[in-house]
Amino acid sequence: MPPGPLPFEILLHDDHLLVVNKPAGIAVEGERTPGVRTLRQLLQEKLGYLPRLVHNLDKGTSGVLLFARTLEAQRSLCHAFFLRRVRKVYQAVVIGVPPRDEDLIDLPLAEDPLRQERMITDRHGKPSQTRFRILEKFSGYSLLELMPITGRTHQIRVHLAAVGHPLAVDPYYGETEGVFLSSLKSGYKFKAGVKERPLIDRLTLHAFSATFRHPFSKQEVTFSCPLPDDFNLLLDKLRKYKRC
Repeated sequence: MPPGPLPFEILLHDDHLLVVNKPAGIAVEGERTPGVRTLRQLLQEKLGYLPRLVHNLDKGTSGVLLFARTLEAQRSLCHAFFLRRVRKVYQAVVIGVPPRDEDLIDLPLAEDPLRQERMITDRHGKPSQTRFRILEKFSGYSLLELMPITGRTHQIRVHLAAVGHPLAVDPYYGETEGVFLSSLKSGYKFKAGVKERPLIDRLTLHAFSATFRHPFSKQEVTFSCPLPDDFNLLLDKLRKYKRC
């Protein structure tokens, strides 16, 4: 096993499953930048085998990510996802405050015929549902808890954008590439010759928990990951400067 720690936490590593706390900024697979390793490659180098995919998280999303170690476990977990027996909970900071504290977004999704790897709402698309509730309200922003019922590509991001509350940072489906303190704090003073750094410059989306039956023991298990530092920094500044 190669020396040195992984740049993320392993939550479970048994004979059947591998569960990790994925950091933002690392692609699970398909990284096209020369010399940049994917999360699966990092795990293979450290653990000596290539974990089997069960589901995916976007490069800019952090949180709970499941892998299988065996073909049997992979089939079991993929079947559980297909039957909607894996309960996933996300947290997200979004633009604006939804009119209802709890709601269901029920909008079919399809691939965008004009833009590769992008999804759109389309009445002829696949049924897609996302439940949400507001955890905290700010002036111009909200912290949401989201429970996707289906698991379409980019589902949460597209649904939120479609109802007028895109992620606070989402250059693909929103308008911003980062949240800056100067946009939150009234009277912010810029420093001459110093470029302001964003409080957060990745998708403001975190896979908070996943609950499912273990493919071998059949016992229900839950894995959760606390919000990472950049997410907490953003929330701290929103609470300080954008409190309703």
